[in-house]
Amino acid sequence: MYYKFSKSIFLANINLVFKTFLYSTCIVIVAFAIGAGILMPIFRPVYQAVAEADLINEVSRELDLFFSGELTVSEAALSFGASAESFFKILYNFNGIVVFGYIFVGFLFVLIGFFRATFDIAAAAVLNGFMSAKMRVKLLPEYFRHIAKLFGYAAVKIVFSSVVSVLIIVLLTAFVWLTFGALSFISVALAIAAHIALFSLKFALFAEWIPNMLEGDGLRAALKKSLNLKNSKGAGGFESKFFTALCFYAVLAVCVLSFSIPTFGLVLILIFPIHSCFLRAMELVNYYVSKSRKFYSDDYTVVNSD
Repeated sequence: MYYKFSKSIFLANINLVFKTFLYSTCIVIVAFAIGAGILMPIFRPVYQAVAEADLINEVSRELDLFFSGELTVSEAALSFGASAESFFKILYNFNGIVVFGYIFVGFLFVLIGFFRATFDIAAAAVLNGFMSAKMRVKLLPEYFRHIAKLFGYAAVKIVFSSVVSVLIIVLLTAFVWLTFGALSFISVALAIAAHIALFSLKFALFAEWIPNMLEGDGLRAALKKSLNLKNSKGAGGFESKFFTALCFYAVLAVCVLSFSIPTFGLVLILIFPIHSCFLRAMELVNYYVSKSRKFYSDDYTVVNSD
């Protein structure tokens, strides 16, 4: 398990998190602008129907009464439930617009994921330069140097990796939904543990994909090597990759559960760039170890992985 080396490399290149955050924010802003420009005119009839039903003012009044203590929790729940029912009745009258809205928002999320994924290889190249020769490689030149592979990788990742992630989340959410009444806290704990284990398994299967591409392999050949478990034994192999990811996702889950409420969800904004950069470090550490290569874990320490 090489979690400590990954953490050290990640901290030595912490500025990469800021760059990843900035890049992701730009993508989200552009997608939001496109979405707002297209959806707002289309949803104007829905907004007018909601305004005519006075639902916005009604919900506002209910919130004021609740926060002032004039409504109990149960009374507020009933009141908000009635407002929600009225809102969904209005949406039902605009079924075609709503369906289009769902499809278009889904398309925007795919688009965000696609352009976000193009950043992975460039970020890994920066970390690879540091680990191999303690070079402070510039991010933008690396992005354009690998641009021939970026878009193909992003497209395949959206199909493979994202679909697997969505299936894991949907299946385990369904498990919690179906068992919550009987198991309550236990079902949630089991679902979180299963999330950690399954995402660790996903990492172990795809961990050599980007490192192999940085070594010169094509998209398909690199993915095939990563998924071939026969080539993933011993130091830096499947087991070490799995337990490295298990450690990381466990720490990540504890941080999310501990800090989401105190920070009003702001920690979730930082989780995405941290998650992405740390995964790249873990991939490269396990790859270097599997190839018995020396690497820098920080500015002063060289790890001999023979």
